[in-house]
Amino acid sequence: MTTVTVLGAGGRTGGRAARTLIASGAHVRAVGRSAGRLADLADLGAEVRLGDATDAEFLTDAFDGADAATVMVPFDPATRSVREHLNRMSRAICVALGRSSVGRVVALSSIGAEIPSGTGLLTTLHHLERDLHTLDQDVLALRPGYFYDNVVEVIPMMREQGFFADSIDPDITLPMIATADVGDALAHAVLANDWSGHTVRELIGPEFLSQRDLAERAGRALGVDGLRYVQVPDEAVTSVLAGEGFSADAADLLVEMHRAFSDGTVVSRGVGLVRTATTFDDFFASAALLESR
Repeated sequence: MTTVTVLGAGGRTGGRAARTLIASGAHVRAVGRSAGRLADLADLGAEVRLGDATDAEFLTDAFDGADAATVMVPFDPATRSVREHLNRMSRAICVALGRSSVGRVVALSSIGAEIPSGTGLLTTLHHLERDLHTLDQDVLALRPGYFYDNVVEVIPMMREQGFFADSIDPDITLPMIATADVGDALAHAVLANDWSGHTVRELIGPEFLSQRDLAERAGRALGVDGLRYVQVPDEAVTSVLAGEGFSADAADLLVEMHRAFSDGTVVSRGVGLVRTATTFDDFFASAALLESR
């Protein structure tokens, strides 16, 4: 039986990867910070490891004896110095992997990770890929597009106010994808024998969509006539995020990433392109139904 260590298993993407791997017959070592968020995986038979992913000694133990691993650097919006924290996590992951017997590593990255600066949060994934490139193991970096799931968080605003707002240009089209499809892709890539060495694959859904497109599609699904997307200034977004518990650094990095989307800095390069099947319409219909319960 293949043993796979899954970092970030308490999150949406890592949790989906872990469940898919378990269903495929793998033994999963689920790594996270919260026992509660890993309880469902434990019930499915996963081996749970709780600890800090910036601790190389903890990670060394978590990787020990595993055949493969899926890795990521989860973003905590309350962190005071986000880049420093995530870069420290990246280095710890690579130190631990370098000590381990893990043969295959699949990393969650993002479109735009090839750019070293000016892309906000995405620069941390540039550093992750750079650090992973120093390893002797086979490493696959999966670069998904913008997550459909980001829109779910503003469904209440859509229903109550007839619009949603952010700082991304309303007409810039972005490659988009469901996080469930990303989790499945992480799991399938671990088990597949169709890559080796240091490899990059972009991972996107069936369509490129703008924020204006999302508003039109979401309004149709919710039955909200004339639902609009409103682009607001960067300062307004950082103010709202501060009220939601984001550190000043986290808010600034998110806004910088949105600017990089809006000015065309971050685009699909078509590198090793893999298309997934879930459409925004299908995803949003299911998400809206769940949210209304």
